[in-house]
Amino acid sequence: MELWNIGVTEYWSNERMKDFDKIFSSEIFKSLMNEGLIDCIAYRNIIIKKEYRTLRLSLHALDAIEKLAEKHCLSESAIMKILFRKRKRKTVNYELNPSTGRAGIQK
Repeated sequence: MELWNIGVTEYWSNERMKDFDKIFSSEIFKSLMNEGLIDCIAYRNIIIKKEYRTLRLSLHALDAIEKLAEKHCLSESAIMKILFRKRKRKTVNYELNPSTGRAGIQK
């Protein structure tokens, strides 16, 4: 059963979680969230990873996954993907439009 927890524990260390807590409680983050500039799915996934880490202190991996699935109205397989898949970094490339002088997303 410990194999379920290897990647999550290493990546989501206590220091990293404290950093997220500080960011999520900041006024800037709240303002960006209200303006729709924060990826809500990525935010939810971080919360799920944090909750999983806490639940694993008292529950088996599958029990923790089941509890999170119920809480967040997701399937157990969706929770497992959030926790254990290797994630590619999202990148956005911008270019300056010479006619308008504004930046835009490259296609």
